[in-house]
Amino acid sequence: MQCFIIACLALAAVEMGSGEVRDDFNSCSQFFYKRTPPSGFERIALAVPEDANTHENPETCQSAYRQNAAAYICQKEINLPDHSFATLYDRGRRIPLYSAYILDPRPKQTSGRPQNYFNVEPQLVHRDLAAEQTRELDTRTLIREYNNEHRCLESYPEYQRQNKIQKSQAVDKDFSGYDRGHLNPSGHHLSSAATFTFTNVAPMSKTMNNGNWNQLEQKMVQNASSCSEMYVVTGVVPGQTWTGLKDKKGEMVRRVNVPSHIWNAFCCLNNNKKPALSRGFLASNTDTGTVQEMSVTDLERELVLLLGLNNGRVQIFDSCNPPHQRSRSWSFNERQQKMKQRSRSRSFNERQQKMKQRSRSRSVNERQQKTKQRL
Repeated sequence: MQCFIIACLALAAVEMGSGEVRDDFNSCSQFFYKRTPPSGFERIALAVPEDANTHENPETCQSAYRQNAAAYICQKEINLPDHSFATLYDRGRRIPLYSAYILDPRPKQTSGRPQNYFNVEPQLVHRDLAAEQTRELDTRTLIREYNNEHRCLESYPEYQRQNKIQKSQAVDKDFSGYDRGHLNPSGHHLSSAATFTFTNVAPMSKTMNNGNWNQLEQKMVQNASSCSEMYVVTGVVPGQTWTGLKDKKGEMVRRVNVPSHIWNAFCCLNNNKKPALSRGFLASNTDTGTVQEMSVTDLERELVLLLGLNNGRVQIFDSCNPPHQRSRSWSFNERQQKMKQRSRSRSFNERQQKMKQRSRSRSVNERQQKTKQRL
């Protein structure tokens, strides 16, 4: 019976689109401009830490056993035949390095309650588990069946279901004190369920996530209607801070890396499928951070420095170079400055009006006093 369950799950994965965690993005390259993924970022990924204790059948039973440091995930929502977006996942830091997608500016679905939970990726635990995102409880069931089938004894802590999940990726309790910041935001799609996975979120400052970064995401939706297609890549720069959990001995174990910066780049195509506009954005992941706007080329240069790629380079898009770049309609910084200028202008006009009113009041009082004196 257990063999039958595992076989059915594997068959379902094949029928609905083969495994999601791969060695490249060939099966979901449609989310990249010219079907070319960003380059250079995979070099900074950290490998999954090896288990201190080695037990029977480690190659079969250990979570993420000797997998590549960078996981190429073609994100897929359960019961849907097509992929939703692509994510390069850093296994060692347990954060996405970037997510790539095509922004859909159409009005969003508003019926029903918003999703309030995040899924995990079973194939980050074992490559031959189900291809679709599932809830933690359902993933533990899959692992239990896998352990029974492959005789992975859960008397070993390393082979226990929850420990396997936590070794391979972030879980809900890793985000204490931080927002679960979407790299691919739910508001950029008609159906947002696929974006609610721990492989698409990183610890983010609550103020930044709900403030300046959220304003940028909303502005992108408002203006994307002028593009025939908008290719977007949103990523992070790993930082020096980690979230942590206490083990059974009471010792703090670092779990999930807290990014120092968040970045975003888009390539807007015209009706002829030619680049019409491209911009890059960069913000420090702090409560006081501001969003800096720049060209994609300048953003790539900044990322080389921030990522510590000595004599290296990164490429976000393959030659998305509009012939006549018009940045004013997209300038996030200019909009902020204009709002400040308008506020100052209103304040200046209000002061002038108050001064005129005071002058008029003084004139009226003076005339009244002169009239009384004459009488």
